[in-house]
Amino acid sequence: MCRRLALRGDARKEAPSTALRAVPLPRFAGEDEDAGAALRSPRGAGLAGAIVCVLLCAGMWVLPALAAEAPAGAMSCSGCHPGSANIDTPVPRLIGKDPAAIVAAMQAFRSGTRTATVMDRIAKGFSDDEIRSIAAWYGAQR
Repeated sequence: MCRRLALRGDARKEAPSTALRAVPLPRFAGEDEDAGAALRSPRGAGLAGAIVCVLLCAGMWVLPALAAEAPAGAMSCSGCHPGSANIDTPVPRLIGKDPAAIVAAMQAFRSGTRTATVMDRIAKGFSDDEIRSIAAWYGAQR
C-alpha cells in the first residue's frame, strides 16, 4: 500500500522523528493492491523520470534531423521575420504561411509594385527557383 507523509501536530515543537507519520493514499475503484507499485517506489520513480528524460533528450536531437534542411537563403529571412508567434513585430511571420502568398509578395517586391524599406532590394537577390523553394520550406514549417 502506498503511503505519504503527513504532519502531525506542530512539527516545530516535536522531535523530527515523531513529527511525520505515514498516511494511506486513497484508492481508485477497481485498483488492486499492486497497481503502479513500481512507479510509487523511489526506484520506480527514478526509472520513470529517467525514461522521460531520455525520450525528451532524444527528441531534441532526432526531430531537427528529420525536418527538411532549409534551402539556401532561407535563414537570412530570420534576421527580421520572427520565428515565434509570441513576438510582437510589424514584420510578418513566415513560418506556416501559404507558399503562394510568399512567392507573390517576393515577386511584387522585386518588380516594385509593392513598396518596402528593404524587401525590394532583398527580393532582387533571389532567383524564381530560390524564392519558390524558400516559400515551400517556410510553408511546411509549423
